[in-house]
Amino acid sequence: EDDGGTQYHHDHDDDGDSRPVDYDDCVQTLTHAEMLHLRNAMYSYEKQRVMTMMENLSHQMQAFHEVLEENDALKTELGRVKKERDNEVSDLQKTLIDMKLTLAQCQSREDHTRLITGRLEMDLKKAND
Repeated sequence: EDDGGTQYHHDHDDDGDSRPVDYDDCVQTLTHAEMLHLRNAMYSYEKQRVMTMMENLSHQMQAFHEVLEENDALKTELGRVKKERDNEVSDLQKTLIDMKLTLAQCQSREDHTRLITGRLEMDLKKAND
């Protein structure tokens, strides 16, 4: 049954008769000491809930900081590896340039040797004619 806001529950007497219980009326029947006890219990429960949430958040923050530290360490390692790679690439580029210069010098010597050989062959041919 509902009278528009007050909640009723049927309670049974010892003789089996059913009578409605007004919960608002029940709260009003609490003594001041019972009200204080109820408030303290609610406060203690809320305080415990907040403490548990804070502890959980603390663990999560600690884990988050560990992840950040690991991330920073990985960034540092990645920077070191990139620097090593850049140095190796630079060294390889220098080696390649040196090899190209050596090849060009060899080709130039070969061309010069062919030219001299060609002249000597022509001089030899003229001398035999």
